[in-house]
Amino acid sequence: MDVSERAVKVAVIGGGCAAMAAAWELSRPEHAGRYEVTVFQEGWRLGGKGASGRGANGRIEEHGLHIWLGFYDNAFRMLRECHAELEALGDGDLFGDWRDAFVPENDIALLSAAEHGGFERWDAHLPPRPGLPGDPLDPGEVFSLRYYMAGAFDLLRALVLDTTVDGRGLADDRWAQGDLKGLVDYLARLGRFATAAAYQSVYQHAHGAPQRLREFTCALPEHLEKSPTAHVAHPGCFATAMLLASVPLLKLGLVAPTLFVSGITGSTGSGRKPVEGTHHPLRHGDLYAYNALAHRHAPEVTACALAASGVEADFAFVPHSGPFARGIHVTVQGALRSVRDSVQVLEMLREFYADSPFVHVTDTPPRVKNVATSNYAHLSAVADGRTVAVMCVLDNLTKGAAGGAVQWMNRLFDLPETSGLLAPAPGWT
Repeated sequence: MDVSERAVKVAVIGGGCAAMAAAWELSRPEHAGRYEVTVFQEGWRLGGKGASGRGANGRIEEHGLHIWLGFYDNAFRMLRECHAELEALGDGDLFGDWRDAFVPENDIALLSAAEHGGFERWDAHLPPRPGLPGDPLDPGEVFSLRYYMAGAFDLLRALVLDTTVDGRGLADDRWAQGDLKGLVDYLARLGRFATAAAYQSVYQHAHGAPQRLREFTCALPEHLEKSPTAHVAHPGCFATAMLLASVPLLKLGLVAPTLFVSGITGSTGSGRKPVEGTHHPLRHGDLYAYNALAHRHAPEVTACALAASGVEADFAFVPHSGPFARGIHVTVQGALRSVRDSVQVLEMLREFYADSPFVHVTDTPPRVKNVATSNYAHLSAVADGRTVAVMCVLDNLTKGAAGGAVQWMNRLFDLPETSGLLAPAPGWT
């Protein structure tokens, strides 16, 4: 079976109302079996705090009085659809109308122990809204899914930012209340070494300035129009090539989120310390892989791709040392979600990078010699209906490092983005 056609296995832990609503949605016929759902629940009774049934000696067993507030809209909708199916099958009288199971109530009271004995009563009035529970909601309404998601991100943001590291608070009021997009973008970027511990787990040494991590945003200028922070960290050379090739595939939903990457770098991309791999007599006329499936920049690529595309992908990356000094050649392969040919994919890449002055999409496979020492990146792609391969070449020291940083500097200082970066590659001159 093609990778893109395999059922996604989903484990639902607990059989509460929200959990069953999620399982119901994922099991819809229109998904054509895309999800294989398993619900794990102790005992046989489903429904969580909405569960009831007969126990020993036929006694009714319940969890007590059940109050369903507005955030159970999906569960209400599921119940209504279940009853509608039963009625369509002629079994509607067996369970009755769904409205028979609920009593509308707009006033509730809660009691809590008082400081000096007795109880305190807390009254709440919940005004009714038009329609019935489970009716479709406009995304802009207060009790819509968007509203609750924004609230959840607000809570998560408070958890992350209202903590302290070494006695120093991380609170940041950069986003307006309920700014869902800003919160999503920020939380996605948390994956790239947002803490000193995350950095140390990848690079095996302590971060040099952990107190400044929150002051930086990491992204390619082609993938982020404006930095939300005053400082920017540009991804590394391999990361730049991989991101330029993979982010369009992920963001446009063209591929399954497992990508296979083969990359070749010149000797000038071999790190700060001289080693055998940077010694040209050893590299000349040779080609070999290193750190296969264990390159330390793979977590950076995963996090930056998530921030740029909204998709968390798995990158199976095999880097190689090439017999040349400048340049990187990367090939990214993935399984297409739908049938597409090379012409279609190339057109989508051109449209994606239409406003990126340093990214050129070519009909033929790109060559390192065409971009070496310049700030340009060349991409091309082929597709056979099931699989797509995107090739990217760039100069590891310019576009993959200093040149990309200058692009960001130009933007931050309101200069033309191309200032000082338009020199062509001299390889063919």
